[in-house]
Amino acid sequence: MRRGVLVALATAVVLVGAPSATAGLAARLSVNPSVVDVDQLVRIELRAYSVTAAVRRLDDRTGRRLRVEAVSPEGWVVRIGLRHVTRGIWRGTYRFGGSGTWKIRVANWPRSGPAPSLKVTVREPSS
Repeated sequence: MRRGVLVALATAVVLVGAPSATAGLAARLSVNPSVVDVDQLVRIELRAYSVTAAVRRLDDRTGRRLRVEAVSPEGWVVRIGLRHVTRGIWRGTYRFGGSGTWKIRVANWPRSGPAPSLKVTVREPSS
């Protein structure tokens, strides 16, 4: 009888643990607009998803600890403060201080492979 209980318990542990083994996370960065003038305020958005069996759902837990950074053309790194807006969505603003191609990236991407990132073109204001 004890053996049957142990087998049932082991089966339950495997079944409960299996979904978490296949679960993943995904994130998407967006900048609006993607071509801006120097010192123009830009909205940056991070969307974090949990992925289970190829189904993506906005999820707070996956994005809670992700850090977003702006990297200048010269290589300077600035952390961008984001605030939680709704489930799985964080937003912040930033003013790019110089012209060139800046990179927005998730600095502490926990998965293998490339971290989510995008490029923003910053130009001198037209007169």
